[in-house]
Amino acid sequence: MLYEFVTTYRDAIVTRAREKLTARPWPAASAQELENGVPLFLTQLSETLRSESTGTTHSQGAIGSTATRHGGELLALGFTVSQVVHDYGDICQAVTELAIEQNAPITTDEFRTLDGCLDTAIAEAVTEHARITAESRSTKEFERSGHVAHETRDLLNTAILAYQTLKRGTVAINGSTGAVLGRSLMGLRDLVESTLSDIRIATNQQRHERVSVTPFLNDIATAGGLHAESRGLQFAVEPGDPGWAVTADPQLLASAVTIS
Repeated sequence: MLYEFVTTYRDAIVTRAREKLTARPWPAASAQELENGVPLFLTQLSETLRSESTGTTHSQGAIGSTATRHGGELLALGFTVSQVVHDYGDICQAVTELAIEQNAPITTDEFRTLDGCLDTAIAEAVTEHARITAESRSTKEFERSGHVAHETRDLLNTAILAYQTLKRGTVAINGSTGAVLGRSLMGLRDLVESTLSDIRIATNQQRHERVSVTPFLNDIATAGGLHAESRGLQFAVEPGDPGWAVTADPQLLASAVTIS
């Protein structure tokens, strides 16, 4: 019987599965992973096979809960979803290889049960892996949004304070306070451009087209001059070949050129 085979050759199955895991070019399996994954899965597999042999309906919940924990551990180790699937595939392969080598009498129904247990384990592990990945992505996006909001608030508050000082007429617009206002507004512009660029790249909304270099530089020359002036610098655009052109997203290219 397959459940007796899995119980009898438990150590050999674990050893063979470990060999398959450690032979791969991705992070090696930890002792905790093997303890909570392969051995416990085999114990529950054996119980399921035993119940099937006696005609007793056995819940897949135990295997599913173990696989859920296993999927989370694999993600913490840096494994991909594909690696999670292969991890359980190695267990199944180790069982079948040893069964063939030992000429174990395994029936078609027992192999069907083995496949069902493996399917449940893979589904639960992959689901947990995907859930944690989504949560992590949401957390990073939330942190990014908080960072942008914090920077926006600081730049905006500085600009407002500078504007209120200039409005009172006690300082000249071309003095230090005017320079602070200019830098704050430039910072806000750069932050908006950077955020919009990140969004367009993340959502794959890039628009590739042929961009003539000379007209493109002429369009941003005025803004570049104002930006340089606010920092006490000089800005000039050297004439180039009218035939120069690049393939790019015009908005992303402008953002890359103008953000400092």
